[in-house]
Amino acid sequence: MNRKYFLFFRYRVAPSLTLELRTNQKEIGKEIGEFLFWNRQRANPSKKIRLSLVWDQTRKQYKLATRSFRLCASKVADLFPAIDFHVRSESLSRLPTRFFPIHSAGLVKNHRSILLVGKSGIGKSTALSELIRFGFLGLSDELNFLDLKTLCVFPYERTWVTESENGKIVKEDFSRQVLVRRKIGKKTGKPIVHYYLSARQSKRNRASRPQKIGCLYHLKMRTARSKRIIFLGPAEIFNVIVNNEYAAFLRTSSKKPVEKKFEGLLRGLFKALPVLTDKLSGYEVRIHPKSMFSQVISGQSVSS
Repeated sequence: MNRKYFLFFRYRVAPSLTLELRTNQKEIGKEIGEFLFWNRQRANPSKKIRLSLVWDQTRKQYKLATRSFRLCASKVADLFPAIDFHVRSESLSRLPTRFFPIHSAGLVKNHRSILLVGKSGIGKSTALSELIRFGFLGLSDELNFLDLKTLCVFPYERTWVTESENGKIVKEDFSRQVLVRRKIGKKTGKPIVHYYLSARQSKRNRASRPQKIGCLYHLKMRTARSKRIIFLGPAEIFNVIVNNEYAAFLRTSSKKPVEKKFEGLLRGLFKALPVLTDKLSGYEVRIHPKSMFSQVISGQSVSS
């Protein structure tokens, strides 16, 4: 009688939330830990996201199965974007209402967290990678959670993403990377390739512990050459946080449990708003597309 044996790998992906991977190959678990979720856990937590990723020897393909979809691919790395998207969406619906999700790049400087908020493609990840060279430490380049009780910022613990044009890494020469997606750049019209960095590259300049939020930058583009920095009041800060893409995902969901969760998040944000705006400095930064957010933010941080 042939019996199937499975291995279980656990990775912390968000505060008080773990991904449990079931697989039949040890190499699959190592690849996930190297290019997706670097924080390996040994304990068996109560709150976890389950998925199965196995190698089918008969059909010579990898099979990914979650509670909502199934996918197959000839390479395990081709399934990483689907795993990433699934874990992010599950994190939004399963985390306690004390953690408010913000689509942002997170940084730490002088024991204070800094959030760069803006639309997709505005340059948050690029600014994060450049600000690290100015002495900042990184959190997440995609999703960060604001603890409404302690006002600390917790990252979505996935490896960082870098981009290159025409298949050539333009920021650093990384020895190994895994393809995320390809698209055409809006500014240059050239093909842009996004890669997951290895865990070694992501962990090297990552903040070791969460810090209280100190500053929020709302990134925007403008046609004028000169930069413009506008101070944000409590109402503007509230609108930036509530209208970020992940909060909008929860707000527009048709599922009643998700709707109730967003209502709980909104109530918690209202309660924390007086203390939050007292501790938090908010700015709207508008620059020309050919300028760099990192230069403006690093100069602003030094002056403040």
